[in-house]
Amino acid sequence: ELDIAIACVAAALVAGVGAITGGHSLIGVPLLIFLGLGPTEAVATNMAGVGALSLGAAARFTKGGHVGKHPTIILALLAIPGSIAGAMITVRLPKEALELVIAVAMISIAVFMVVKPRWGTERVSISRNRVAFGYATAAVWAIYGGLFSGGYTTVMTVLVVACFGTTLLESVAITKWVNLASSAAAVVIFQLAGVVDWRVAIPYAAAMAVGGVAGAHWASKVEANSLRHLLLTVIAAMAGLLLWRALLG
Repeated sequence: ELDIAIACVAAALVAGVGAITGGHSLIGVPLLIFLGLGPTEAVATNMAGVGALSLGAAARFTKGGHVGKHPTIILALLAIPGSIAGAMITVRLPKEALELVIAVAMISIAVFMVVKPRWGTERVSISRNRVAFGYATAAVWAIYGGLFSGGYTTVMTVLVVACFGTTLLESVAITKWVNLASSAAAVVIFQLAGVVDWRVAIPYAAAMAVGGVAGAHWASKVEANSLRHLLLTVIAAMAGLLLWRALLG
């Protein structure tokens, strides 16, 4: 159908940026609702697209040599139980409250990036306590990844740089494997519940995969400061959107 084709083109464009910055679900879910899917079906179907995007981007980043085993494997494994829990949650926080919390977190991240202009430009030494904190936080944050996913990888990108001492590009690459594990686990739960609309999900996921590969290819070619500026711009936009929906929507 024409509506699905248009949505797939839009999804591919959004995925190109989302492969680098995250936040694509904040557009993808409303887009699917616009197509006529219910909120639950839209979240579930979008999660299939997120998985395809993550797979495409992860494969491209890995081919480029930007993904190391540490901390990728452990973070990916930790994402699975949290994501399953998030997908299975039936009693949720009010949508507005959840979006307000995420918006405040995004604003805090943006402020941090502004006052730390060298953040993410080079590897740094990290203490064991910080690494342990990073793993624990990632395991808890995975619940949100399975619940909705909008902004999940954005926060994970910042977390990996802060707690594991990677560069920003390495963090972007690592979080694609983490998000692949998270979204795959969530899709299994959503499929068991019968809420994935595969008529839409298959072409939507294919478009997201193409966008993911393209975004990862571009990210591998640009300077660290360009990635940083793009991430900061998207974070600011996401915070504004979430605040608007939470307070005025």
